[in-house]
Amino acid sequence: MSTKAEQMDERVENENKLTAASVERIVFTIFDISLQSIAADPKAPGARRSHPVFAAWTEQEWQAAGKEELLDYALVRLPATLSGEMVRQIINDVYRVNLSGISALEASTFSLFSKGKWIKQNENDLFVLNTGSTDTEVTVSVTEHFIRQTGSGELPAGLCVELEALGYVYLPEKNQLNYASPDGRPVDDVFKKKTIGALENAGQQIQT
Repeated sequence: MSTKAEQMDERVENENKLTAASVERIVFTIFDISLQSIAADPKAPGARRSHPVFAAWTEQEWQAAGKEELLDYALVRLPATLSGEMVRQIINDVYRVNLSGISALEASTFSLFSKGKWIKQNENDLFVLNTGSTDTEVTVSVTEHFIRQTGSGELPAGLCVELEALGYVYLPEKNQLNYASPDGRPVDDVFKKKTIGALENAGQQIQT
């Protein structure tokens, strides 16, 4: 069975003309994520101007532009041999949604709640990773399946140590790990990957 990223690759390849509207439709169909809702949400993280295609934009123009306008701008200027991966890179910059990362989580041992909805949730997941609506606060907690599987409701000590090294704080009254971005900016992909790696390590130890 193909991954969601592979399904998107095929849809992008077969689309006659990619626009913001068609990309939003493809993403919603495959990932059940509404880029339109993210674009309209004033609490959503702002676009990140790291892709070379946006090099000519001034700061004033950038701040005034909407996410759909930025996506349309990029789609027109990217190579004709546009791939699904290229589109996902632009989406990650503009909407701050890492679709490639989400696709890779399909076999993971944790649920992901982000930007107001469940991105990934299975009954056998052991943990919940919640990045909120702005990606500035992240929490990690256990699921009911974790409690059934381990006979304990407490987060694994090894996971706590690993995440506390990243800046998480353990809140015993909630039995969860919490991270708050010190500068109020959304956490970056490197931080997310380290968090995910720690969760996967903990999940594998429980399942073996």
